[in-house]
Amino acid sequence: MRHALLMVISSIWITSFAQPIESNPRSSESILIELHKLKNFRKILYLAAHPDDENTRLIAWLENHAFAEVAYLSLTRGDGGQNLIGTEKGIDLGMLRTQELLQAREVDGAQQFFTRALDFGYSPSTKETLEHWDKQKILGDVVAVIRKFKPDVIITRFPSDSRGGHGHHSTSALLAEEAFDIAADATQFPKSASMFGVWQPKQLYWNHSTWWDKTIAEHREEFVIVDIGSYNPLLGKAYSEIASQSRSQHRSQGFGSSVQRGSREEFLKLMKSAGELSNPFESDDEEWNNLINGEAALELIDEVIENFMVLEPEASIEGLVKCHKAVSQMEAFRSKNEKLAQIESLILSCSGTYIECITNRESYTTGEDMEVTLGMYAQAGFPWKITKASFGKNDFTLSQEKEPIPDNQYYTLVDTFQAPSKRSQPYWLENNIENDLFDYPLTPQFGIAELNSLPTCFVTLSNGEIKITAERPVRYKWTDRSIGELKRNPVILPEVEIDCESFVLLNDTPVIKGWVLVNSDLDSIVIQPMIPSKWRVEPSQTKWERPKKGQKIPFQFKVMPIGKLKNGRVDLLARTGSAVYGERRVDIAYDHIIPQSCFEETSVKVVGEKIEIVPKKVAYVMGSGDDVPKTIELLGAQVDLLNINNLSYEELIEYQVIIYGIRAFNIHKEFMSSKAVLTQYVQNGGLVVVQYQTSRSVSLSDFLPAEIKLSRYRVTNEYARTTILDDKHPIFNFPNTLSDTDFDDWVQERGLYFAEEWGPEAYPLISWQNEKGKVLNGGLVVMPIGKGNVIYTGISFFRQLPAGVPGAIKLFANILSYTGSNE
Repeated sequence: MRHALLMVISSIWITSFAQPIESNPRSSESILIELHKLKNFRKILYLAAHPDDENTRLIAWLENHAFAEVAYLSLTRGDGGQNLIGTEKGIDLGMLRTQELLQAREVDGAQQFFTRALDFGYSPSTKETLEHWDKQKILGDVVAVIRKFKPDVIITRFPSDSRGGHGHHSTSALLAEEAFDIAADATQFPKSASMFGVWQPKQLYWNHSTWWDKTIAEHREEFVIVDIGSYNPLLGKAYSEIASQSRSQHRSQGFGSSVQRGSREEFLKLMKSAGELSNPFESDDEEWNNLINGEAALELIDEVIENFMVLEPEASIEGLVKCHKAVSQMEAFRSKNEKLAQIESLILSCSGTYIECITNRESYTTGEDMEVTLGMYAQAGFPWKITKASFGKNDFTLSQEKEPIPDNQYYTLVDTFQAPSKRSQPYWLENNIENDLFDYPLTPQFGIAELNSLPTCFVTLSNGEIKITAERPVRYKWTDRSIGELKRNPVILPEVEIDCESFVLLNDTPVIKGWVLVNSDLDSIVIQPMIPSKWRVEPSQTKWERPKKGQKIPFQFKVMPIGKLKNGRVDLLARTGSAVYGERRVDIAYDHIIPQSCFEETSVKVVGEKIEIVPKKVAYVMGSGDDVPKTIELLGAQVDLLNINNLSYEELIEYQVIIYGIRAFNIHKEFMSSKAVLTQYVQNGGLVVVQYQTSRSVSLSDFLPAEIKLSRYRVTNEYARTTILDDKHPIFNFPNTLSDTDFDDWVQERGLYFAEEWGPEAYPLISWQNEKGKVLNGGLVVMPIGKGNVIYTGISFFRQLPAGVPGAIKLFANILSYTGSNE
C-alpha cells in the first residue's frame, strides 16, 4: 500500500438501519427533533407495492411529529411502470425509481426497504400477481424485513381485496396480514428467524381513505384519526409541505405535487392486534422506565433537551456523552444499538463534525490502484483525535502523535488502495431474474435499498471520554459550473466493455457495428459474435494484439440468417486470456438523483425477415420519451424530431406522417394551439398517428380533429389472443403481410389506455379481451378526416419496438404506411 501523509484524518458515516445516509452536521432545529426521537421507542413499518405508493403525508408526520422511527417497505422497485422523463424501462427504470425513493426518504426522514419482487407491469388481481411471483418467497421476504426492523406497528396503504385496484396493491396488503401472523413463529422461514430473531408486531392498520369510502367521516369511531396538516415551528413547515416535497421526488411518474398546507386527517383502521399500545405512534416514558436503569437514562435525555441551546449546540455534548455512557451500560434491549448510534450522530452534529471520503476519479478498473482521501472539519472546536481509520479491511496510516484536529481546518489523509476485483453492479442485478424475482441471498443487509460496490471507510474518534466508530461511503466529487458540487459512487469497470450502435437490427443482411472499450493494458482481445444455429457471420471473430488502456476499437460483423429461423439474438463476447466479457455500461443521470451505473449484457436482436415501410420522411413529436424513432430510422425512413407548435402548414406537408410519442398531450398542453394547422394537414390527405396518452385530465379532441374518448382499460397479458376485426384492411397487408404468429412473443403487455368511444366515421381494427373478460376494441382505431386519417393506438409499441418484436415492428410499419384515401 502506498500512502501520502498530509494532515491526518478520516471518514464517518453513521449507519442507517436500512441504507447508508450521509449524516453530516444537522441544523440546531433538526438536532432538537432528533433529541425528541431519542426518547421514542415506537417503530412503524409502512408497506405497499411500488415506489410512489407510500403516503408521504403520514410518513412525514410520523417521523417529524410523532418522532417514530419509520421505514417504507416497497415490494418492488417499480421496474414495470412508465417513465415520464426519459426512455428508461425495465430494470433501468427500477434503478431510477429506487433513487427517487431514496431522495423522498431524505426529505421525510424515513428509511427504505425492498423485497425481491420484480414489477412485471400492471396486474388486475392478486391471483394473477401470485401467478407471477412465488408467494412463499415474497412472504418470506416481508417476514425477514419485519424481523430485521422489528416494528411495533405495520401500516398498509391498500386493502387486501379488489378495491386495491392493482394486483400488486392488494397483494402487498395480503402479504402484510399473513406476515403479521407468522413473524413470531421460528418454524416459519427459519433462516431469517435465525439471522434476525423472531418478532411480533403489536398492531396492523390499513391507511383507509375516501378513495374507498366517500362516507368515511360519518363513522369516525371506527378509526384512529390523526391530523397530519399541523405546523412544525422548528422546521418552519407543515408536515403536508414536507410530504409534497417528498412526493415530488417521483418525477419519472409525473408526481410533482403542489405544496399543501392546512388541516388534513388520515384514517387508520385496525386490522389485526397482538397486544395493546397506549399510543400506536408514540411511546411514553414507561417504555424507558420499564428497562433496567432506563429511568436514569431517560432523565439524562430530558436534561439535554431542557438545556439545549440553539446557538450553542456544542454545549450539549457533555450531556450526550453521559447519555451514551448510561445507555451503553444498560442490559440489551431491542433498540439499544440504534439508540447508541443516534446519540453518536447527535454528538457529531453538535460538534459540527463534517467528514467525507473521496476518490480522485469517477471510475477505476477492477484491481487497479485507487487514491482515497479522507477529509474532516471539526467546526465547533471539539477536540477529536483519530485513533483508527480504514478503507474496508485496510488501514490508513496515521501520524504517531495523534494530535487533536485543529478547529475548523480541513484535515486529510490520502492513501492508495486496490479497487475491488468485481465490477460495479446494483446488488439485486448481480444474478439473472427468474420467475419475476430478483435473485440474491438472505444476508444481514437483506432488503436495503442499495449497497456500494466499494468498501466503506471507518474512523474511530476519541476525546478521552467517548470513542465513536462510524463510517462513510466512498464518493467521487466534482463541480458543475451551472449547478455546483456534485457527488456519486465511483464505478468499478471491467477490463473490457462492448457496446453497439443499435441493439435491434432489421432486414435480411444486418450489420452489427460497435466498439470495444479497453480499460486495462492487455495482451490481446478477441471479439466473437455468438449466433443462432445455422446462421453465418462474417468475420467469425476479430482479434487485436496488445490493446492499450483507453482505446476505443471499432468492429463490424455481417450477420446472415439462414434457413427458417430469420429472427434471433446475437451475443457479443470478448475474450482476453482466460477471462470472458460481454457487457456494456449503462448510465442513468438526472438532476434530482445521484447518478447510477450498471452493466448489462451486450446482445443484439436481429429481425432477419424483410420489413418494408412506405414513407421516407416522417415527423416525430416526442412526449415523455421513448425509443420508437430509432426503429423507424432502422426501417429506412428519415425521422425529424419536431416541436409541432413551431411549424406552419407549409412545413408540415413535407412529412408523409406525423407521429405523436407516448403521453405527448399529457405533458405538453401547449400542443392544443397546433390543432388548426394539424386539421388542415389531415384534411388535405395527411396521416397523424397518436400513441397512447393517459386519460387523466386530457381530451384528445382538444388536440386533434377527431372525436375520441380514452379509457383506463389495458391488456396486461402479452399472450392475450388477438382478434383481427378486418383482415382485408391494408394495415394488416401492406407493405407487410401479417399473420397470427406476428402477435407471438410480445413483451409485458398488449397495450394500455385504449379508446372507448369514437365518432361515427371511425372504426377499430383489433380486439383483445382483458383479464376480466371485457372485450376491448379500442387498441387501434382509424378515424378518416377529410382526405386523410388520424390513427390512435394504445398498443405498447414503445415497449415492443425497442425489444425487437418482429410482428409489432411490421404492424407499426404498416400503420405508418397507411394511405387510405377518403375521396
